[in-house]
Amino acid sequence: MFVVVSDVILDILKARLKLDLQVWFTKWQRSSKIKLQVNNLNKVIDIIVPAYNEQERIPKVLEAICPIGWVNQVIVVDDCSTDETSKVASSFPVKLISHLKNSGKGAALQSGIKASQAEILVFIDADLTGLRAKHLETLVEPLLSQPKLAMTIGCFTKGRISTNLSQRIAPILNGQRALKREFIDLLPDLSPFRFGVEVFLSKYALKLKLKTLNVSLEGLAQVLKEEKNGFWRGVAYRCQMYYQIIKLWWQFPKLSAKLEPGTCPSIHDGKNSEGKSIGKAQR
Repeated sequence: MFVVVSDVILDILKARLKLDLQVWFTKWQRSSKIKLQVNNLNKVIDIIVPAYNEQERIPKVLEAICPIGWVNQVIVVDDCSTDETSKVASSFPVKLISHLKNSGKGAALQSGIKASQAEILVFIDADLTGLRAKHLETLVEPLLSQPKLAMTIGCFTKGRISTNLSQRIAPILNGQRALKREFIDLLPDLSPFRFGVEVFLSKYALKLKLKTLNVSLEGLAQVLKEEKNGFWRGVAYRCQMYYQIIKLWWQFPKLSAKLEPGTCPSIHDGKNSEGKSIGKAQR
């Protein structure tokens, strides 16, 4: 276990150094505000918003992304919320997918992927604060201008101190991403990965030797689990998240050796006969 934790820390430090260099280069390279020319490039872009018990926070997110003219459709995947998330989301011009049981963030993203044929998919969390159209542009523009780029990964800066700090330590964990169809079509079924889905996406892209880019999302932040669920319950969810992330990190070398597009790998405890995770674990 010590070796696994050491590898995790080393990977995080490498990701941090890569982010610092890439953000500096991006700022140097762009002397003016990012301008998208999506219509001219004839690209279809969808946004996937996985959500679990986010009735209070998802309206601000949807208010920011639904009016964006270059977005083809917004897909909200409600992972069997116990509140009014689906009802609130359905009041916006979105495609709503509702899970009949809580299956985790990986499964929510997988449902969104299945519902889209877009050439670029953007993953946006439902509990963001300060989201603006410029943040979506920052994620998407590099994929339009750099043909060899497969995925962009956002990093919170100049927002809340708590989320800024966590992003500086482990930017690989950020859920705000944009992926090209070429990468999406190479992915296995993401359903089993739950909280570890972001780590999987980054490590799988590295394994496939695909180019990724870290981008700075200035002024964007996220509501902490402790704020949403109360301190002790939030801490429990956070510990569960870290456990799933470390376990995926540990199992990835063996897991990745047998992955194929569309297959559903088995990595978590508590699986059914098809290798899909079961149980009450949250997103």
